[in-house]
Amino acid sequence: MQKHLWQGEWISDETLLNNIENITSFIEPVLGRAFPLEYLLEISQKMHEELSSRGELFEKFVKLAMKTQDASRAKAEAMLGSITSFISKDGLEEKLIAELGSSNPFVIERTSMKEEHFESWMPLGTLVHIAPTNVFTVGVLCVFEGLLSGNINILKTSINQNRLPQLFLEAFLEFDTKELLKPYIIILEVSSKQKELLQQIIDSADVVSAWGSEEAIKSVQNMTPQGVRFVAWGHKISFAYFAKEKMQDRDAMRQVAEDICLLDQNACSSPQDIFVESSDFEVLKNFADSFATVLGEVSPTMPRTTPSSGAEAEISTVLSIAKTEEALGLTYVLRAKDFSWSVIADKRKSLGVSPLFRTILIKPLEADEIISVLHPMKSYLQTAALVAPRERVVELSRRLFGAGCLRIREAGHMHDGYIGEPHDGVYALPSFMKKISLLLGDELDRVASFREFEGSYTRDLTNIPIMNKERFQSLEVPKEYIDLVVKSGGSSGKPTYAYYTYEDYHAQMRATAYGLYSAGLDPKRDSVINMFAAGHLYGGFLSFHTILEYLKVPHYPMGIMEDTEVVGQLIVEHKINSILSLPTLIMKLFADNKELFREHKVVKKLFFGGDHFPQEQIEYLKSEFGVELVRAAAYGSNDAGPLGYQCSDCESNEYHLLSSIQELEIFELDSEVKVPHGESGRLIFSSKKRKGQNILRYEIGDTGFINKELCSCGRVETKYTLQGRSSDVFKAGGPFLHFNKFTEYLEDGFGYSGVSQILLTNEGIDMKLTLKVEDSIGVSGDKISAYLLDNYTDLDLSCNELGLKFETLLVDANTFEAVTHSGKIKHIIDKRISK
Repeated sequence: MQKHLWQGEWISDETLLNNIENITSFIEPVLGRAFPLEYLLEISQKMHEELSSRGELFEKFVKLAMKTQDASRAKAEAMLGSITSFISKDGLEEKLIAELGSSNPFVIERTSMKEEHFESWMPLGTLVHIAPTNVFTVGVLCVFEGLLSGNINILKTSINQNRLPQLFLEAFLEFDTKELLKPYIIILEVSSKQKELLQQIIDSADVVSAWGSEEAIKSVQNMTPQGVRFVAWGHKISFAYFAKEKMQDRDAMRQVAEDICLLDQNACSSPQDIFVESSDFEVLKNFADSFATVLGEVSPTMPRTTPSSGAEAEISTVLSIAKTEEALGLTYVLRAKDFSWSVIADKRKSLGVSPLFRTILIKPLEADEIISVLHPMKSYLQTAALVAPRERVVELSRRLFGAGCLRIREAGHMHDGYIGEPHDGVYALPSFMKKISLLLGDELDRVASFREFEGSYTRDLTNIPIMNKERFQSLEVPKEYIDLVVKSGGSSGKPTYAYYTYEDYHAQMRATAYGLYSAGLDPKRDSVINMFAAGHLYGGFLSFHTILEYLKVPHYPMGIMEDTEVVGQLIVEHKINSILSLPTLIMKLFADNKELFREHKVVKKLFFGGDHFPQEQIEYLKSEFGVELVRAAAYGSNDAGPLGYQCSDCESNEYHLLSSIQELEIFELDSEVKVPHGESGRLIFSSKKRKGQNILRYEIGDTGFINKELCSCGRVETKYTLQGRSSDVFKAGGPFLHFNKFTEYLEDGFGYSGVSQILLTNEGIDMKLTLKVEDSIGVSGDKISAYLLDNYTDLDLSCNELGLKFETLLVDANTFEAVTHSGKIKHIIDKRISK
């Protein structure tokens, strides 16, 4: 019979024995791989969505849970709901951030851009889970925690679970179409009596995680080899504490009664005791009477699990002893007529252990005795429901935590948790992992993260339609995903708003900081003045303020300032060697401080954004002022976010993809067909870090191509070449023409780096292209037209063979048409009339 799920395949007992004998051959090939965490999150989200739809898969496991756990449908749905909630992508990422400090803790990266060392979390290797057999959810969640920690998981289950964990994880692996996760999941139905087999399994472990009673945990620990990490999750006891001011609070009593009945005290967070802040036994008995009345009202309204015969016997024994002690004046016993619940008041000050199934112990405990009474039992304490007035919450919480409690909750919410909450006082994921470090001196100079050389997971977006600006603007963003809002003027003049969660914003800024470091900004030696625009919801200044914080570089947040001479004096006085700004503002700054900058030559690095920086201007700044490095600060847009960065080997229009936050595809200019690497087309980006605006296959309006060859710097992150705006690509009766080609030929032929603009019109039955340039160019329009026709083949074809009319006009620099909101010069004005 095939009852074990081994790396995606069902196997028999005979095959299991053979696999265990040769287990290193299954484990060792996996250990050297980078764990596919991004893929795991995507696959988990798919199963989360499938279960959330409450379709066939959900119904299948509800029925299996009802059969396996002998549970009501409501409890089976609650159990499955807890797993469904846990495996959502958002939830798993929150857990990673809470426990490991990052949504991708496996990436080896610098802890500081000012330091040479790299660090990362890494799996220990093989994680063996000895999970409880009475609740199938624990075993399943153990495996997901093991996957989040990157380990190979071996889960021991038992025959009484009806292979529910195996079936659930088999269903999960149905979503693993790339078969990247199968090697990390092994589910074995093994009895605890099979000592020899169990020992072989444990011998293969790098870490063992065991759940159960003290005896069970001790047994597994004794089987665990020396040097193998052992993580124990033992039984815990929880209780409620009523301060003297709240002993008549019937609402709080009702809420504690609900905590008792919800899981019939079978969870570690269920109250077994109620402590009352009084030493007077009469007060205790009065409280017991009141609580019994409330419990009698609540209990019939909540489904009850029928105790096993063994549990019934234990309850009877405890009650029998309590009744005997009642005659001695030690206890006071109340019980339901149908025996469905019991209340035992006990005057002795100690932590009691209930036989469960709605049997509650009520005991005295003065505030100043909390630590002396409970601290000796600290290893067993978990949750305390605190019922106290506001002014005493701090005092009593300190005492309860000091005694050893791990969680304090309000009454009625003892079972509640939150994503990223520690379990029994510790985080699970670090328990299954190790922290590694790497230090190679200057060997990895200009490298911020190993991701640059390993690449990132790429999703299958085949069936996703391309998103244009209008669809982007129409995206509805839930309020919980709106933390930061920025806008751009948009080429049409209509503002476009982009919404970020703070988590997504910081992920994007951190990635861009790594890119700026690769481009040449050195936090150990450089200081920077930030002269990007601020205010009016624009993101430039704000974003780079955050980016520079991540780099920990000395930073002067100037913004745009009209008095550039004051800025120049500041730069020289403080020896600021790096500037962040727009090319036009950089040129104005140098023009207004020409003599000062020429004399002192303090500025060595320029990082620009927002527009193209003409090569002629760059050479001028280098030769006249001693500037040594000019690179793009980043490539991106307000709506799509940061998209690329430049390394030291990139040409002025070349970028590496920020693969931690973006994916890139290139489509033909006039169709929905992807082009091969090396061929030009529309740049289509998909964001990995935008919860609110799900940006998939977004056409940002730029054209370019993915380079065929890897960059000479050695990075494997996609390298691509920008060729301009897709709105700068147009047809005028013939082949596609490109605005950037006109500007390139103007610069090559005439050294012109000023403003250019193309006007498209109809003249009768003919089409006309008018190129406008500044009259300061120094040559005639006819000479410019002739040069372009001689060198731009597609333009010559359009004019001389296909009838396009073409002329060049020299105009005043102030007459170019611009976008109203942003002030950017329009590259192309199309006034053709369609008929």
